[in-house]
Amino acid sequence: ACRMLHPRTSASSSQEEKAIPSLEITEEPPNSLDIMEGDSAVISCRAVSENTETIGYSWEYASTDRIIESMPEGVEAVENRLSIRNMTSKQAGWYQCSASDGSNRALSRKTKLNLVYFNDTFEEEPRSSSVPSGTLIVELECAPPDSYPPAVVKWYKDGQAIREENALLTPSGSLAIHHVTMENDGLYHCEARNELLSVKMSSSKATLDVTEPAIEPANHLPEK
Repeated sequence: ACRMLHPRTSASSSQEEKAIPSLEITEEPPNSLDIMEGDSAVISCRAVSENTETIGYSWEYASTDRIIESMPEGVEAVENRLSIRNMTSKQAGWYQCSASDGSNRALSRKTKLNLVYFNDTFEEEPRSSSVPSGTLIVELECAPPDSYPPAVVKWYKDGQAIREENALLTPSGSLAIHHVTMENDGLYHCEARNELLSVKMSSSKATLDVTEPAIEPANHLPEK
């Protein structure tokens, strides 16, 4: 007679097959946070471990999303909470929460802190010019003040919002007028607005003088 021997799993191999207890971030900080100058804010994260209830937290900072740097002045990390006091441009950047249970480490998503601001000087303002009617294109320049979020630009002619269909706002904030007509003659200025701060600023005014096109003299046939 013969016996079938069944292999036995040793205790050591069973332990090796056992899954390593997991650590998971269950409360993520926001993707981004806009903070006005001088204001304060708090962000936090939270993790859960299958191994232990004791979880340690730390925070990392990078001004460019690449190189880890020391925490800026005015930023304090206490366990899973990160506090920002008296926000300035020095605290702007990327922050990430790290959780550890002694065996595993988990990282939260990165949070971008943005300083909300609005400078008080236009980078470039419109200048007066004179062009003949029929000019293919004329551009009135306007580079709004440095701002976060980027300033929204709006153009006005003779004190009224631009309505002419041939006048188009360019991505840089300038006004491009195509196929100039006499109706485009007027006094122009641009306005820059920071939507979060609810502040706006107007540029200096510039005149666009549209003249009648030059009339070429008719050609006369020589008399016989």
